[in-house]
Amino acid sequence: MEHISSADFKKLTPKQQERYWMERGISYNEAVIVDASGNTIRKARARTTSTSTTTGDDLYSGIGAVFGVITFFITWGYCIIAYGFLFGTALGWIPAAILALIATVAWPLIVGLLLLAIMAMFGGW
Repeated sequence: MEHISSADFKKLTPKQQERYWMERGISYNEAVIVDASGNTIRKARARTTSTSTTTGDDLYSGIGAVFGVITFFITWGYCIIAYGFLFGTALGWIPAAILALIATVAWPLIVGLLLLAIMAMFGGW
């Protein structure tokens, strides 16, 4: 479809309007679909394409997941050692899961505190 005027756009069926938006790769979050009389009948999500394969959110979540898994197993191991094999294995996963969830979200704080501790130990102030 070529570029069309707003009057001609209103004459298109909702399906044609949606296809018009999709063919252009509209970067807007929503494309308004109007009927022939000019009334808005629905809003359709326009698909946007991303050229980036890794976003900041993906990286943050990926590193957080690694920290969470490591924290879970270290905490669960500590519970097994501290409370005995039977009790630590049976119930140790509960505090381990809680700490793992916290570590998944707060990993930048954990990394910062670890770097500060290393700098303090080796006189890197």
